[in-house]
Amino acid sequence: MDDGPWRTRWRRGLCAGLLAIALAGGAAAAEPGAPIVATRSGAVAGARTDGVEAFRAIPYAQPPVGDLRWRPPQPPRAWRGVRPATTPGHICVQPASTKIPGVQSEDCLTLDVFTAARGAGKPAPVLVWIHGGGFTGGTGVTPEVDGRAFAESGVVLVNINYRLGRLGFFAHPALTKEAGGRPGANFGLMDQIAALKWVRANIAAFGGDPRQVTIAGGSAGGASVLALMISPPARGLFHRAVVQSGLGRERTLDLAGAERLGAALAARWGAPAASGPKALRAAPVERILAAEDADSNFGVLNGEFPIIDGWVMPTSTLAAFEAGREARVPLLIGAMELEVPPGVQPSILKARIPAYDRLPADLKAVYPDPDRYAALLPSDVIFVEPSVKLAALHASRAPTWVYRFGVAAETLQKMLGGAVHGTEGPYVFRTYDVSAIPIEPRARAAGEAVHAYWAAFVRNGDPNGAGRPAWPRFAADRIMTFTNAGPRPGRDPAADRLKAVGAALEAGRLPRLVEPRSAAAAPD
Repeated sequence: MDDGPWRTRWRRGLCAGLLAIALAGGAAAAEPGAPIVATRSGAVAGARTDGVEAFRAIPYAQPPVGDLRWRPPQPPRAWRGVRPATTPGHICVQPASTKIPGVQSEDCLTLDVFTAARGAGKPAPVLVWIHGGGFTGGTGVTPEVDGRAFAESGVVLVNINYRLGRLGFFAHPALTKEAGGRPGANFGLMDQIAALKWVRANIAAFGGDPRQVTIAGGSAGGASVLALMISPPARGLFHRAVVQSGLGRERTLDLAGAERLGAALAARWGAPAASGPKALRAAPVERILAAEDADSNFGVLNGEFPIIDGWVMPTSTLAAFEAGREARVPLLIGAMELEVPPGVQPSILKARIPAYDRLPADLKAVYPDPDRYAALLPSDVIFVEPSVKLAALHASRAPTWVYRFGVAAETLQKMLGGAVHGTEGPYVFRTYDVSAIPIEPRARAAGEAVHAYWAAFVRNGDPNGAGRPAWPRFAADRIMTFTNAGPRPGRDPAADRLKAVGAALEAGRLPRLVEPRSAAAAPD
């Protein structure tokens, strides 16, 4: 996930250049010559720079405030006239520990659109980006995920915000009773589904093709993509999927366990166990965020993660893939070579790692010394092996490509020892100049193919083309490894190690590491 002190440092740098953020209020006169698009809710006026049009802070749902807090997202209200869409929207409220600057608000269900396709004749494929941040932080408006490069590559890019933390993933007996058998708990996922419905209804006006929608995300965004792949309400709203470091073997709460946790949390906010929905919704957001700050920012360990509710998320990701119940769409999936380096592992995670001297012989054979074990095991268990496991299951049903990302700028190499969690973003979006970590020409050259592969996958459902090294479909451990010397297709260098890790996980000889503290409340 996008957690830990290293990610906090990156967030500060990545967001240092953000403009002062304010949500565009009512409709007003557009700037002369501004591009104007009519959506189903009203017209929006964006800005055009070097052939790329950007439309910001477009509401895809009503503000989830007051009586709409902890309810499914409602369709946006229509407006008259032309709504200015040149200023980024509010950041969804999140704990102070995430340290993302800008104006935060519960009124944050907006999206941005970047396009160069209007008037081009043929509709362009669409990429919907779901940001990471451990389901407790992050935003879709950072400069690192600016969509201009994708627009220039023939793709309409949509960045979305969705509810986070306890406002996005929360269950309580009173709310379940109020819902009366309708969806609840996974409000952040329901937001993402509402954004996809907005795309289906509106993206053609921006030059996009609603029949060619790719969902993509990193970390919590990648986990969201996996959740959407197994979610019945999301079926048919997308046609391709990209998962960057999206977990896969985590253990999460079911509705009953989440309700027990929710009742305990509400008591911390000053709402007794018998409180009804009205009292819950009256809880000051400051108290909710303060309680989050007091917990670990590794959100899944606190139940701040998609909940198995039997509706939006019917079962765990792995169980759904094992049963063949995921969306059978082309999938590009992978992880970083060194997701969680030893020097920055959260203490709560370190405490769960088994001692090296207690490892069975087959695992000691693939981790030949304690230092290598400490460096690689958390990455392998949480991110790398699950990505390969899910790919192996999916590859029998739909085209699947697997990658391992090892491109690391010199500063990152010296600071953390390699390509770590969340550092692929500037290469995917070609936003090198706003990266928190300086990316020198050598690293830019090595990673330049990354954007081209991703854009080709969005356009064609296949990452190959234009003379790049051929990326083989996943079979017999064949993947693409992105290295400081460029992309290298071939057998997975870690295949034997990952097979040993997978066997140990399935036999219960290794812990999954990522599971809620009240594991008794979580299903297998």
